[in-house]
Amino acid sequence: GFDHPPPPRPVFEYATELTPDSFVELVQEVANNTENGKSAEYFPLVMFHVSWCNHCKHALPEFEEAAKTVEEARKAGQLAHLPSPPKFFLVECDSGPAIKQLCEGYTGTNFPAIKLFRDHRAFRFNRPRTSRTFAWWAMHASRPMISLLESAKHLDQVGEHGVAFVMKADMKKQRHLLEVWGEVAFDFLEDYNFYVVEPQSEAGKRLPGSAPLVSIKGGSGLDPLPFVG
Repeated sequence: GFDHPPPPRPVFEYATELTPDSFVELVQEVANNTENGKSAEYFPLVMFHVSWCNHCKHALPEFEEAAKTVEEARKAGQLAHLPSPPKFFLVECDSGPAIKQLCEGYTGTNFPAIKLFRDHRAFRFNRPRTSRTFAWWAMHASRPMISLLESAKHLDQVGEHGVAFVMKADMKKQRHLLEVWGEVAFDFLEDYNFYVVEPQSEAGKRLPGSAPLVSIKGGSGLDPLPFVG
């Protein structure tokens, strides 16, 4: 619990409060509109909260501050590397019967429940509820699931900040493997970074062995493994 009273409810300028209808329009339809390889307009990050919850009351101004931080970064061109920028939304789950029913499909009994929606999936936020962490995680969870490495320099750098998995594969001839690789990357979105290198690139020539092959960077120096999809 908290040993100090919750802050006043903020005026939301950057995070958008939703109704059941606007949730369908601004969250479900946008997040899942990724057919034919095109990116969504944005990836919705939604805080499901209730009026009686002290944890929610403390988190709301932090969430609004994070929404401001991310929007300012977007306007400054700092999110251009993301396939889609994150956008912040709020759903007050005890504000009416219809909204309560909607929330039951996305939350358990613990509030606030915070989820980012992208590519027909929902990713649950489970970190400290501070503005800085909200902003960082929103951008982290919106990153490309697989990044292309071309230079040997970039290949050498990928394991410096945690464990990274690198697949050596021909992106034209082995597309089915890359689709599987993308699904694996989604499953471990919170934990690891995933990359692909073309065999004929500078990075690909640095990795020993023939494609398809998976190497682990930043781990315990494990040997490359042939990949079977």
